[in-house]
Amino acid sequence: MAGSEKFRSVSLHSITPGEPLPFRVAIFYKGKHLVFRKPGQQMEVAIYNKFVYRQIHRIFIPEEDFAKYLDYQKVKEEAERSLLQNPKYSPEQQALERLTSSVKALSDALFASEDLASLEENVRKSLEISKATVKAVLAKPYFGIYTMLSQKADTVANHSMRVSVLATLLGYQLGFVNPLALEQLAAAGILHDIGKTKLTLSDPFDESIPASEKEAMDAEIMKQHPVVSCDMLSKMPFVPQEVTRIIREHHESRDGTGYPNRLRGSSMYGLSKVFTIANTFDSLVSSPQDGDALELHARALLKMDKELRNQFDQALLTKALAFLTLKRP
Repeated sequence: MAGSEKFRSVSLHSITPGEPLPFRVAIFYKGKHLVFRKPGQQMEVAIYNKFVYRQIHRIFIPEEDFAKYLDYQKVKEEAERSLLQNPKYSPEQQALERLTSSVKALSDALFASEDLASLEENVRKSLEISKATVKAVLAKPYFGIYTMLSQKADTVANHSMRVSVLATLLGYQLGFVNPLALEQLAAAGILHDIGKTKLTLSDPFDESIPASEKEAMDAEIMKQHPVVSCDMLSKMPFVPQEVTRIIREHHESRDGTGYPNRLRGSSMYGLSKVFTIANTFDSLVSSPQDGDALELHARALLKMDKELRNQFDQALLTKALAFLTLKRP
């Protein structure tokens, strides 16, 4: 490859993994553009996901292949329009297709260029996608499990809905922009604590056991809820394995001090690492304490940064804290 060949930067998310590509694709590595896929080859799903998890959002198309890239995009857009006009599609399917198109469009705007939109506009658009994702997954049949829960579900549901929106919002900001990844985060958010409704804690009026012992006992009982949540979901049809994995791992820690399996970061699912940040943040700002919303927000960020940092993926936490403080990393 001639060293003088020119390349154009495009979003990774503008190509579809697992299908033949009509142009060459390059990455920028150690100061050079390296072509790693030729026409007719495909970006394997495993490679695509690895790029996403490593926060690689830009790929490069050789200048002489760029017309083929534009034609490829036109064909994809026409196929998407045809899908949306298909009378066989249900309103829910059409909504998901529109969501997918919106995610792709915003991904290109956010990640294809160094000249990103203002942070405020970025947050607004991302929040729209986050809410749309949550709304879409709520139509899934397995969410009928909430009709089987006790009155305890009210508190669980409030926290879970907040975590669902925040997890998808953070996931998007941290680069997990594939619609399926966002759906997994949204679904896990809504379902992750349902196991708490099946746990029986100590009797608060039983004075035969010291209060400190009760607290210790209850803490151990509560550590069972990720497993209980997954057991409950195993009885529901069509729950994605990735969703139950996030739920099982949502209290695991990078340093191996979490539960139920004391996993270390390298053993955790990539989306679980995002989810733990969102879940911890909401738990901190929602816990009973004095102060207005801004004070609670700042206190939670400081605690995660200073006291709890070893529990999280360091790169993801740094970017998440920067986003949550409305500053760039």
